[in-house]
Amino acid sequence: MHSGSTRSTLSRSRALAAIGGIAAAGAVPRLAHAQAAAKTFTFGAMYPMTGPGAEIGQEQSQGSDLAVADVNARGGVAGWQLKVIVVDHKGVAAGGVQAMNQLVNLEKVPYVLTGFAGVTLAAQPIAAQNQVVLVNIGGTSINLLDKPWLYNDQLIGEPLNAPIAQYLVEHGIRTVATLVSEDPLGKDNAALFIADYTKRGGKVVVSETFPVGASDFSAQLAKIRAANPQALYNIAAGDPQGLLVKQARANDFKGLFCGALANPSLPIMGGAAAEGFVTTALAVDWSSKSRNVQHFYTSYKAKFGKDPDWVQGTPYEGVMLLSKLIERVSRQGKDPRSGAALLSALEADPTFPNYLSGGVVTLRKDHGCTRAVAVSELRGGKFVPIRVITPQ
Repeated sequence: MHSGSTRSTLSRSRALAAIGGIAAAGAVPRLAHAQAAAKTFTFGAMYPMTGPGAEIGQEQSQGSDLAVADVNARGGVAGWQLKVIVVDHKGVAAGGVQAMNQLVNLEKVPYVLTGFAGVTLAAQPIAAQNQVVLVNIGGTSINLLDKPWLYNDQLIGEPLNAPIAQYLVEHGIRTVATLVSEDPLGKDNAALFIADYTKRGGKVVVSETFPVGASDFSAQLAKIRAANPQALYNIAAGDPQGLLVKQARANDFKGLFCGALANPSLPIMGGAAAEGFVTTALAVDWSSKSRNVQHFYTSYKAKFGKDPDWVQGTPYEGVMLLSKLIERVSRQGKDPRSGAALLSALEADPTFPNYLSGGVVTLRKDHGCTRAVAVSELRGGKFVPIRVITPQ
């Protein structure tokens, strides 16, 4: 879907199933925006619908579309029907500025879902200036914390990188090279990984970067091959990650691949070369007895014919969080189209259901979140959990 496109999803009758006590979700334009006679709550979403991260954007939009359909099938929330406007940020910071300006100035939304660290960091000042609640459902830069009007339904920093460093040391891997994208996603996570890995006695023999969207890594891989590390830590959004591991194997790299938040497209783009890739991500447990987890899983699989993952789950949660805020603000007799009212409701109760592994997600005072993390290995084209770390 391209910039400015409006998404509205027709609900299925089966979506009338209860969602474990969660209030119906919705989103509404800001107070100054004239609405149609019908009560439609419009909110925004910035996803990479084109460019190297387009597959991620499609999956994110599936998650938020499904949540909107579920909420509307149950009659909406507090008298509102939801509508999401998806704008393409193309995976770059400039696209984030353009997308946020469109959502704020033209659509007048009070609530926006976003992903990709560089995009979100570029959009956050605009959100704060216009009193729009911004919820990150993907980016992992440490700089996303402690930002006004921005909250993160994503593990950030140490919880994603320390488990990888620990895994390498436990498996006798003492030398590592890093090769990451030249953006906050790559550089910030690499810095955190290096700090933790070296603290545990490991040695980083070479650190390289590449431009966002790159497709040729031969120069960097030549330096890595000369250093002969036991493992290669890699982070990149979208298809470049799969291309990178293929080229590394073709250049005779025989070590272990690892990196936080491996891309969903990695098994496809990387093929056999990506097998054994060790990564961390939000823990997913489709065997959970949680009604919230089971509803999301069965609804998604019925609609799209495949298992979901956290990439679809966090946008779904972002819409359900919004529904809770709208209901709370409405009960107080206030207008939920006010971003300030939504933020006040969020600060008063910064928790919402975990649709990926059960229990609750808690938003912290630094605007990060507390939730379970999984260490997984790519086996037979699927990421298989090998360790789950639950929050203290």
